[in-house]
Amino acid sequence: MTPDEALAILDESLKPKVLTQIQEFVFRQTWTGASYAAMADRSGYDEDYIKDVGSRLWKLLSQALGVKVTKNTLTSALGQYGRGLEARERVDLGVNIPTISPTLVRQAMQIDWGEAMEVYGFQGRDAELQQLRSWIAPTDSNIPCRLVAILGMGGIGKTAVTVKLVEGLQQSGFDFIIWRSLRNAPPLSTLLAGLLQFFSDLEQTELDRNGNRAAQLAELLNCLNRSRCLLILDNV
Repeated sequence: MTPDEALAILDESLKPKVLTQIQEFVFRQTWTGASYAAMADRSGYDEDYIKDVGSRLWKLLSQALGVKVTKNTLTSALGQYGRGLEARERVDLGVNIPTISPTLVRQAMQIDWGEAMEVYGFQGRDAELQQLRSWIAPTDSNIPCRLVAILGMGGIGKTAVTVKLVEGLQQSGFDFIIWRSLRNAPPLSTLLAGLLQFFSDLEQTELDRNGNRAAQLAELLNCLNRSRCLLILDNV
C-alpha cells in the first residue's frame, strides 16, 4: 500500500473530518520511516511540536479505524484495516468466500507497541535475532518456546534487539502482539487490566474494573490459550 492509497482510505474513514497539512506531512513521513527529529529538520517546526502533532494524530486514527495506531504500527494498522474493508466489500458484492466472523476480520493481527522505544540505525546481532526467531516462530516442525528471557547487563541493547525481533515477527502468524514495560513497576492488577482491555478490543470490562487478580489471571490465560499471542514484558 502506498501513502496515497492509505490516505484515500483515511479520507473515507475520517469524513467529515480532514487531516490538516501538518498532520498529512507527519503521516507521509512516518509511512517512509522518518524519525520525529528528521521531520522537524525537513519542516522547520520544533521537534516537540512534531511529536505532539503525531501523538494527537495517532489517537485520531485509532478512533477512526477502530484499531490501535502508533508511530510504530501505522503501516500494519492501515494494512489490517484495508484487508478488513476488502473482505467486507467482497461480501457486499455477493462473492462466494468462506464465512469469516467480524471479530476475525477485525482481529486478523492486532499489535500494541505500548511503551516500546523507536530504534534507528540498528546493525548487527543477526545471529542472536535468528536464534530468537527459531525459538519463538520456528519454520520447521519444532515446537515454539512458550517463554524466552533475554538477559544481560543494563545498556547493552536488549530492548533494541527485542524491538527488531518483534518487527520481524509481524508476519509470523500471531493473532496478537502486545508490548508492555515494567520499568515503573505498575501494580499487577493494573498491568492485567490493560492486557485484558487489549484482548477485549479495548473495551473496559467488569472484570477489569473489579481488579480481582485471580480472576484477571485466569481470564488472561484463557485469552492466551484461545489465540496465538506474543506478549513482551520489557524491563522485568
